[in-house]
Amino acid sequence: MTTGRKGLFSWQTLRLLALLFLALRFVTMTVTNPFMDEAYYWMWGQHPALSYIDHPPLVAWVNAASAAIFGWSKLALRLPVLLTMLADLWILFLFARRLGGAQWREIFWLSALLSAATPAFILLGYMALPDHLLIPALLAALYCFHGVLLAHEAGRQARRLLYLGAIALGLALLSKFTAALFGLGLLLYLVFSPRHRGLLRDVHVWLAIGLVAFMQTPVIIWNLQHELVGFGYVMGGRSGFARPNARGLLGYLLGVLLMLSPFLIVATTRFLATRGIAGEGIARTIAWTSFGAFLAASLFTNILIHWNAIMYIAALPFIGAYLRSRLALVGHLTFGLALLLLVNVNYGIFPVLSQMEGVSDPTSGWSHGWVEVAARVTAAAADHPGAFIAGTSYENASQLAFALGNPDVTSLAGRHDAYDDFFDAAGHAGHDALVISDEARHINGVRDRFATLTLLETIPIERLGRVVAHRELYLGTGFIP
Repeated sequence: MTTGRKGLFSWQTLRLLALLFLALRFVTMTVTNPFMDEAYYWMWGQHPALSYIDHPPLVAWVNAASAAIFGWSKLALRLPVLLTMLADLWILFLFARRLGGAQWREIFWLSALLSAATPAFILLGYMALPDHLLIPALLAALYCFHGVLLAHEAGRQARRLLYLGAIALGLALLSKFTAALFGLGLLLYLVFSPRHRGLLRDVHVWLAIGLVAFMQTPVIIWNLQHELVGFGYVMGGRSGFARPNARGLLGYLLGVLLMLSPFLIVATTRFLATRGIAGEGIARTIAWTSFGAFLAASLFTNILIHWNAIMYIAALPFIGAYLRSRLALVGHLTFGLALLLLVNVNYGIFPVLSQMEGVSDPTSGWSHGWVEVAARVTAAAADHPGAFIAGTSYENASQLAFALGNPDVTSLAGRHDAYDDFFDAAGHAGHDALVISDEARHINGVRDRFATLTLLETIPIERLGRVVAHRELYLGTGFIP
């Protein structure tokens, strides 16, 4: 393998920079408030199931285990994220030893630095989202299948790596359904690679595929029990489909630019366009499969910027070889550092993005003030014994539940979410409820669920002496399922 070391820094400098960025990632895990989706998946862990409407179950199972060991806290929420970050680094170390030989230190510390400073891994790697499990699972699968192909080229078999790769891919699919694009890319590579097409005649390859499928049994059973609602949600129920729209395509491409940073685009393009370097074909095909699938889908539906994570994961162990400019690396690190600082301030100290003119990011404000809100809800609950506690959406219900340490808080949103499986609506008919709403998730959405709704108080959320959001606490009487 060639490396991009010429014009870059010594491995000792790369190590120092990587350790600094990794330390900042750790600070981010510690400082930032739980994000709405993190709290939502935490609530899944308090109601373990074979699967869920939005995603497969692995993130819920991990949260359940963490809660059982460490209790209900941000430590329990974020500690698995720290462990998966360490797993990412271990797999990148194994890749560097395989690819670099005596030069492994430079390759490892550069890839470690890129994993810590690239926006895709910053945004997906500090929160307890399914992606923090997806990343090491797919890196491990890529490492194993890459080794299988190298062994095949040398006329050897690597069945242990083959089955370990299948297990890793199975875990990835239990993290997010989008991992299927990794499997599709792998299959396409085998079909169109004359050197490796013969592997499709190996019974062990098909047994490995069967192992991946068998590991999805919990998801299949849950969907059969729930009229395939999870599969339907993923195949179009989430965002819906529309006529071809160039705005979606432009938004997707801008999202790729942001998730990589403008300074890594040239290296990424080189990686995607290069042919002939031993072993990289599998990663390149997987990256193209993910990029192309979401590119096509972006013409018809909204693609969130993190859905293309498979592309970034596939490129990560190899991208350093194509980064040949010290200036580009410095620019990339500066971009990543600015993003890290923004995330720490915005989600930990003051919601900058929700207060700026012309910027629409309500999630910034949603991440603040839940300790204060929980205190007011606790006081109201003492005045209204027997009332259940709810939010007007899964977002505010989950963040309130996490702050309260209460697994029985529910969402009354009209849109189908996992709370519909957790909450016995019929059993609460006629009950009173304490309901939290805000400017974005308004109480009007649940007015038809109660005989009466009375505003108890408006709770201002202040940060640095400025009101950054408002939450409203209502008393609902006579709940109507």
